[in-house]
Amino acid sequence: MTSPRRSLALLLLPTAVVAVDLNVLFLAVPALTADLGATATQQLWITDVYGLVVGGVLLHWFWWGSVFLLAVPACATVLLLGRRLLPASRPTDRAPCVDVLSAGLLMAALLALFTAIKACIPGAATPVWLVGVAVLVVIGAGIVFVRRQRRLVVPFLDLDLLRERTIVVSVTSLALVAVVVAGTGFWVTQYLQSVAGLSPLAAAVAFMPMGLGIGAGSFLAPVLARRLDPDVLIPVGLVAAALGSLLQLTVTPAGGYAPMLVAITLTAFGCGPLFAFGTHRVVSSAPPAASGRAAALAETSNHLGSSLGFAAVGSLATAVFVLALRPAVAGLGLDAAPGTMAETRAAATGGSPEREAVLEALAVAGTDALHAVGICGAVVLLVCALLNVRRHAPRRTPSPAVVSGP
Repeated sequence: MTSPRRSLALLLLPTAVVAVDLNVLFLAVPALTADLGATATQQLWITDVYGLVVGGVLLHWFWWGSVFLLAVPACATVLLLGRRLLPASRPTDRAPCVDVLSAGLLMAALLALFTAIKACIPGAATPVWLVGVAVLVVIGAGIVFVRRQRRLVVPFLDLDLLRERTIVVSVTSLALVAVVVAGTGFWVTQYLQSVAGLSPLAAAVAFMPMGLGIGAGSFLAPVLARRLDPDVLIPVGLVAAALGSLLQLTVTPAGGYAPMLVAITLTAFGCGPLFAFGTHRVVSSAPPAASGRAAALAETSNHLGSSLGFAAVGSLATAVFVLALRPAVAGLGLDAAPGTMAETRAAATGGSPEREAVLEALAVAGTDALHAVGICGAVVLLVCALLNVRRHAPRRTPSPAVVSGP
């Protein structure tokens, strides 16, 4: 006889790994970049690929490679205890096989899209012909993928669900908010270590308010929904999140990183109502027989948004950083202008006589990039808020919230 509580606890292990793995990789990026000599573009590829194939204590005591072993104990525990604690599934119909071709088409389109985006980073040295090929792959693979989904009896992604406006708005919003949260998280963790000079453990502690903000916003949203309709609560929360992104503009090189932590906490908290009700909106708007496919569509949009956040927002921040840094270090006698914050900090701590000047240039360029991330995030979040403004009188629904998050 299985215990529901023990079964739930066991299922939470892989869920926790999924929630932690990318955040811990953010903290490992500076050390990883220094050891591997990765360029700015390669640094973003490492984050993207790890997220598609879809923390600080480890990095404080062990080397950066330990982040890739984080899932091993949890997965081993699930494999050992799963047969005893998880109830056996007895489906009436045979489960359909995974459509490998559809998965390959989607992966090809995403990798080609990320290649084209990263070509915009100064110094990427991506050949023009490769960018052209990438664009053609995005278009071709995307068209073939969509057509294939419409022909399959059981599609890889049920695109017919997107005919319902509520589903389109919710799925799009979940993806765009994930872009902002992932992109902001990536650059903030790099800033805390490479500009503020925090250790991975200290940076992990300083970054905790973002995760706590998402948790608090998602937890309080159903409580606030007793007095304020979710149709109002979601856009109001997204406006607050946009204001949090704009608060990043108050960060200055000499002012410390405290304003940045306040900004990301408000952004995370404001996204909470969408994470709390977004997946529920998608599932409740779909036909009952398609509820599982609707939930999969919502989760897929969330993870794709995170990957796009690393590619798009990360590329924007890196481009601004490189362009702001080059003039500052041009006359400092460095052999080559660094392309990443980790490289710049290494140049300043490697016995350079211009150490203080390099660190000052690093702080200014990193802060300029942080401002660009804040402006980008505010624009995206305001667009999401407008998308979620209902054009008709809202209706109260007492249905329970289903929490989703990046």
